[in-house]
Formats: sequence, structure tokens, C-alpha cells
Amino acid sequence: MLFAFARDGLLPRVLGRVHARTHVPHMAILCYAGFAIGLGLTGTFAELAVLATLGSAALYIAGCAAAWRLSRRGVALAGAPLNFRWLGVAALTGITSMLLLIALASRAEIIDLLAFIGISVIFYLLQTRTALSRR
Repeated sequence: MLFAFARDGLLPRVLGRVHARTHVPHMAILCYAGFAIGLGLTGTFAELAVLATLGSAALYIAGCAAAWRLSRRGVALAGAPLNFRWLGVAALTGITSMLLLIALASRAEIIDLLAFIGISVIFYLLQTRTALSRR
């Protein structure tokens, strides 16, 4: 994700570089590894498991909402748009189940998740504005 966001101009371009010989996004891999090591050294397993679960739940909610919205608009990158009859029900079920999962977290964990989402949205908006001004 770091590489793709950097490639699309939503993160610093350095993360979108690929190695000349191996053609892998080496800077994105190093950044991700450093971040993972930092988290691993500062938290307990239980804290990191909760963090991973809440982060995955938030991404799943976004994915369900995006799939439903893109399907309703008829958007497809290749081939015919997704034409799943019960997509709305499936998306609503996925979103509801993930919201219930998040509701099982402690108040502090939910506040931390919301703060992280808020910071991410602000960062995204700043990056897209910067990327648009460059063009």
C-alpha cells in the first residue's frame, strides 16, 4: 500500500521507488519493516493484536462501502462492473459486523482508532491537495 500510494502521489515519492536490479519497492519495504519493528518493540502482543484487528476492521468497512458504491455507479477497471445481486446486503452485513467488532473494544482503543482515522484523513487531504497543485 505504501508503494501504491506513493506511486499515485499520495505519499512521498521516495516510497514509490523501485530497485534498479530487483524491481521491488525497496524503500516502501524498508519503511514498513521499520514501522513494524518499532511497533513490535513498544507494545505487548495483546495490544498489537487489538491494533491489527481494529485497523483491519476499519479497512474492511471502507472496502465494503467502496465496493457497493462503485457497483452502483457501474465503475469497473476491466470487464463488466460487478453485478452481484445481493451486494448491498453483503456490504451492509460486512459493515455492521465490523462495527460490532469495533464496539467490543475499550473506550480508549476506540478513541485511538478514531484519532488514527482522523489523522489519516487529514494527511490524505493534504497529500491530494499537494498532488493536485503539482499537476
